[in-house]
Amino acid sequence: MKKDNIKEVKGKVGEVCSSEEKKEGPVCKHWFINWTLFVVLGIFLFSLVQKIIVPRWNWPEMSENVSWNLESFKSLEKNSEDVLFIGTSHLQLGVSPMELYKEYGIVSYNLCTAAQPLDLSYYLLEEAYKTQSPKYVVIDASAIFFTDERYQNTERRKIIDSLPLSVNKIEMAKTYSELKPNASDKEKMEEINSIIFPIINYHTNWKTITETNFDFKVNPNYCTAGYIMSSHNNGVVDKDKADVDALVDRAMADNTRIDVVRDGGDDIKIYEKENVLYDPVITETQRENIKKLKELCKEHNTKLIIVKVPLYDYPYNYTSSWDHAKYERMKAFAQEMDVEYFDMMYEADIRFDMAKDFHDEGWHLNYSGAVKLSKCLGEYLSSKYGIGGKTNAYMDAHMKYYDKMASLAGIELEYDFQKYTQLLSENADDLVVCVVTKEEWEAGLNEADVNALNTLGLYDKIKEYSDQGNAYLALIDAGEVKFEQISNRTMAYGYDFSGKYVKLVSGGADSSNIGDIYLDGSQESLSKKGLNILVIDKTTGKVVDCSYISTDTAEEHKVMHSLGTNNYLYDDMFCDN
Repeated sequence: MKKDNIKEVKGKVGEVCSSEEKKEGPVCKHWFINWTLFVVLGIFLFSLVQKIIVPRWNWPEMSENVSWNLESFKSLEKNSEDVLFIGTSHLQLGVSPMELYKEYGIVSYNLCTAAQPLDLSYYLLEEAYKTQSPKYVVIDASAIFFTDERYQNTERRKIIDSLPLSVNKIEMAKTYSELKPNASDKEKMEEINSIIFPIINYHTNWKTITETNFDFKVNPNYCTAGYIMSSHNNGVVDKDKADVDALVDRAMADNTRIDVVRDGGDDIKIYEKENVLYDPVITETQRENIKKLKELCKEHNTKLIIVKVPLYDYPYNYTSSWDHAKYERMKAFAQEMDVEYFDMMYEADIRFDMAKDFHDEGWHLNYSGAVKLSKCLGEYLSSKYGIGGKTNAYMDAHMKYYDKMASLAGIELEYDFQKYTQLLSENADDLVVCVVTKEEWEAGLNEADVNALNTLGLYDKIKEYSDQGNAYLALIDAGEVKFEQISNRTMAYGYDFSGKYVKLVSGGADSSNIGDIYLDGSQESLSKKGLNILVIDKTTGKVVDCSYISTDTAEEHKVMHSLGTNNYLYDDMFCDN
C-alpha cells in the first residue's frame, strides 16, 4: 500500500488533519462533524442526567412551588402585570392575585417563596423584568429583620436551581457564595460551580432515584397566579399571643429576654434570661439590600411598597413575628429609605378570626384569611394609587378553575354543620358525598343536625327509628341520593362512578362498631364516633374532604376535618388548559 493511501485511511478513522489535508476538505469535514456530534451528544446526556438528579422543587410539598410557578410566570403575556409580589411565605399564602382581580380589576402575580431573603428577591425581580414592566412591586417586610447569619441554604437553592442559566444567575451565584461565614476562596468557587452545574450539589441523589425523577412535565397554567391556597387550619392561636406587646414592653423595661416554651400539651411556660435585651435589629446588609431593590425599581419606573402581613407569635420564637417595637423600627426605617410602608397588623383592622383564618396557629394565613387580607390590600392599592379596573385574558381564562378551588377550600374550612352541608349542596353537581355512622351516633342528635342532613336530602328513613345503636349509611351523587339505609346489623354498599369504586361499611353499637369508607380499596374515612363523611370529586375521583361530627354526645356538633395533607388543592392548582 502506498504512503498516500495510508494517510487517507488514517484520516477516515478520525486522525487529526494536517494543514495540507485541511486543504483537501472531505476527510477533515468528517472529523469536524464527528467531534461536533460527540460534544452535542455529551452535553445532551449531561443535561439529561442533571435533570433526573437535581430536585425540581414542585408539588406536593407546599413550600416547593418554585419551578412551575416561574414557568407559569414566563408564559404570561409580556408587560401585562401591573403589580408583582415578592418576598416570604407570609405573602405567598396571604395575598391572592385572583381575588384582587375579581374584586378590583388589579392584574398581578405572586412570586413569593418560603423564607425568601432580600438578596434573592433582588435577583428574582431582575429576572421578572425580562418579561414584565410592573408599575408596583410589593415586598413583605419580614425578611428585613433576617440576620446576616441566616443562611437558609435549602430555601435559597429552591429559587436558584429553578432559574435558567444566565448572567443574572451567575451574579446571584457570586452573592450566594459570599454568605457562608469564613468560607475560603476555594469553597466560594465550589459554591458558584455547584449553582452553574447543580449536579455537583446533588450528585448523591442517584441513590434515591424513583420514577418521579423521570417526570419532566412542565405545566405553565398556574390557576392561582402564584398564590398558594391553603385549606388547612391546625388549631386555635394561643390567647397569650394576642398580647405580645405587653410581654415585649416588660422585657424592654426589665432588660431581659423572654423565652416561651411549650412543655407538652397546651401549657405555656415563660422563662426569663437576665441581661439579654430583645432588640429588633435591621442589619447593614439588609439596608443595602433594600437600597438595591429601590434603585432597581426606580430604573424600571416601578414604585416599591413594603407591607407587613399580620401573624401572631412571640418575636423570640419566630423571626417574622411582629410587635410594636418592630413596627416603630420598621416605620422609621421606611421613612429613612423613602419607601412606602403599609403595616396591615397595626394600621389596618382586618378582623381575623384566630380560630379559622390561619394555616398553622398564627404564622400563615389559609384561604379564609387570604381573602380578608387580599381585600384589605386591594382597597389600599386601588384607593391610594388608582390601580385596577382592568380586564386580563389570563385571569379570565383561569377564574373558573380558581373559583372551583375556592369553593372546595371553603368546604374544608367550614366547621358549622349546617353551613357545611349547605356548601356541599351548592357544589353538588361535582361531588359524590358518602356518609357512614359508628357506635352510638344517635345519642346526641339534635334538631340542628337533622336540618343539616335534610339539606343533603337525607334523614327521611332515620326518622322512622328511635332506637340507638343502629348502623346507617348513605351515598349522594351529583345531588341525588343513590342509597340510604338504616339497620340494626352491619351494612355494606358499593358504588361505581367515573372509573372509581367506593365501598361504605357501617356497624352500630349493637353490632360491629364499624364506620369505614373505602375508595378503590383504600380506607379513607376517619372512622370516629358519630357521623363520618367523605367528599369525592366526581370527575377526578380525588378526595375533597374527610370529616366527622361527634353526634354521639350532646356537646356542640362541629365538623372536624382531617388535619393531614389534602393533595386535592395542590394537584389541581395547575390547570390542564
